[in-house]
Amino acid sequence: MRIKETTIYTFNELSDDAKETARNEYRKHAFDYEWSEWVISDAKQILAIFGVTDANVYFSGFSSQGDGACFDGYYSYPKGYVDKLEAEYPREYWEQFHKLAARLQTLQRKYFYGAYASISLSGRYSHSGTMHFSIGRDGMYASLSTDDEDKLAQILRELADEIYLMIEREYNYLNSDEQIKEALISNEYEFDVSGHMA
Repeated sequence: MRIKETTIYTFNELSDDAKETARNEYRKHAFDYEWSEWVISDAKQILAIFGVTDANVYFSGFSSQGDGACFDGYYSYPKGYVDKLEAEYPREYWEQFHKLAARLQTLQRKYFYGAYASISLSGRYSHSGTMHFSIGRDGMYASLSTDDEDKLAQILRELADEIYLMIEREYNYLNSDEQIKEALISNEYEFDVSGHMA
C-alpha cells in the first residue's frame, strides 16, 4: 500500500487556469436539477395574466436551430390584465410584455373583447412555430378577419418567444463565471492544484 499526500485548495487559492478548469467541471453537472422550475412557474403566471388558462410551457435550448419555447392552453380576454401586468411585472423591466399587451388590447377592442384562441402544439420541437391556433369570437359574429386571426396568432407566438428569452436569461445567469464562482465558494468545494474537485 502507498499513501499519497495531495494539497487541497479552495477556489480562491487556485491559479486562473485551474479556476477555469473548476468552473468547466462544475458546468458539466450544474444543470442536473430542475433549474428551470421557477422561471416556468413565472412564465405560467404571466400567461395567466394575459388570459391563457390551462397552460403548459415547454422549451428546449440553447444552441440548436429548433430551440425555443411554446405553450398550449386557451386564450381569452381577461378584464384588467394591463393593470395587473404593470403591478406584477413593471414596464421598466418587462417592456416587451407590455408592448404585446398593448397590441392584444388594440385587437380585442376591435372585437368587443370577444376574441379567443385554443392553442395546441405539433411536432417534436419546442418553439413558437409549433403552436397552432383555433381562433374564434364570442357573440353574433363568430369570426375574426383572416388578417386579425394572423395578428392574434403572431402576438401569442411572440409571447412564447419572450418566455424563451426569460428562460435563456436564467440559464445564462446560472452558467456565468461569476455565478459559478459564487456556487463553488459558498458550497466550500475543494480542488487539487489543477482545479479538479477533490
